[in-house]
Amino acid sequence: MNETNALLVQRYKENDETAFARLVGRHHSLVFRVCLKFLGHRQDAEDVTQETFSRVARYLHRWDSRRPLEPWLIAIAGNRCKTFLAQRRVHRSLSQAVEPVTDELLAHRDAELLREELRLALANLPT
Repeated sequence: MNETNALLVQRYKENDETAFARLVGRHHSLVFRVCLKFLGHRQDAEDVTQETFSRVARYLHRWDSRRPLEPWLIAIAGNRCKTFLAQRRVHRSLSQAVEPVTDELLAHRDAELLREELRLALANLPT
């Protein structure tokens, strides 16, 4: 039976969980390709694809069944990718702000240890 997206969505709204599984199976590769193209990393694309379908399940009641489902899915996937990239940038910039201080402290400590070794070595030289 070749069920339309609209019919599967209607069945899902009537609490038929298999209908959503069929929608995911039908559109998973499309959503994954969009995410992979956007993010460039397979694991990230898999994570965001899962988030996309989670979001679709939550908001499927908002989809206008008179319109094609695919553009709506792609829009959600694109928004999830943008959110993922924005969160990654925030995380990365916070990491960069902390790491130079740590590196500077380590360099200062290493220089202090070297000075101490030089003092000891000079003190042990025969006069």
